[in-house]
Amino acid sequence: MNIVITIQHPAHVHFFKHTIRLLQRDGHRVDVFARVKDLVPYLLDHYGIDYEILAGEPASPREIPITQIRFEYGLLRACRRIDPDVMLTIGAPATTHVATLCGATALLFTDTEHARFQLGISVPFADRVYTVESFADDLGDHQIRYPGLHELAYLHPNRFEPDDIRSRYDIDPDRKLAVVRQISWEAVHDIGHSGFDQLETLVEELEADDVQVRITAEGELPSQLEPYQVTVPPEEIHDLLYHADVLIGESGTMTLESAVLGTPAVFVASFTAGVIEELESEYGLVCVPEERPTGVVDCAKRLLRIDSSVWEQRRQQLLDDKVDTTAFIHEEIQALDGAVSTRG
Repeated sequence: MNIVITIQHPAHVHFFKHTIRLLQRDGHRVDVFARVKDLVPYLLDHYGIDYEILAGEPASPREIPITQIRFEYGLLRACRRIDPDVMLTIGAPATTHVATLCGATALLFTDTEHARFQLGISVPFADRVYTVESFADDLGDHQIRYPGLHELAYLHPNRFEPDDIRSRYDIDPDRKLAVVRQISWEAVHDIGHSGFDQLETLVEELEADDVQVRITAEGELPSQLEPYQVTVPPEEIHDLLYHADVLIGESGTMTLESAVLGTPAVFVASFTAGVIEELESEYGLVCVPEERPTGVVDCAKRLLRIDSSVWEQRRQQLLDDKVDTTAFIHEEIQALDGAVSTRG
């Protein structure tokens, strides 16, 4: 088959990277088209994935619609040439629109309920909409719920083996480590939401308990927090999360990544998602504080007091209940291959 995969966020690279390799191994033609967003080109290059950039990164939120139109037009032109059988995306309206115009089967993946505008203009054009079981919304008859997580496409033990990188970042393995993640809040589905209040207070409280703090931030930090900032290559961030004792962050993706690695996470944001609620209520791997900033500190300290063996047990229960998401995607496309072959 001719298969097109679109990438518009660094997390999409991780989600699809193993699927791309499996499909190419099977003999399929796989074309990857991307929009520049943060470290997307860097990750695609790092993992040796051939790709074509169709649009740059918008300079401001006001330029996002123009960038998306440019991406969609470029994708349409490319697909007119390729004539794809199947197109895969995480939430991208352009992909489902172009698939409809080109007669391709559109497979849409999502785990983000609050991306309502994107879903509203992409879901109606998708042939299949794959959501995790905990996804709160009903997206119609073509919605397929599966027992997985996006993050298990690349952090399942079948796909990921951690390296010990602590010495590179001056981390003492005999002390507790808290990784703090601050985001820019510039993504379309993040507009209007917020995260940390009084980050300085959080760091002071953790340090008072002899907890090492390392901050990864998308923007600038106050001068008093700069000594805690670390710049971790994106291909090493999951190794850092694996060896941390707690993540405290505004990123929903990194919260989920941390949890599936067995590192408890405090999610600091003005919204939530079904998958985050599941990891909190069913597995106890996430804490969502009711109040900020006091609740954030309380959550972090409570998680740090729990023995590490408990987190490994909870992670194992999660892995027992969920599937290897890459294997699931591969099986779904293999089934489509049979249908295409029969048709052809």
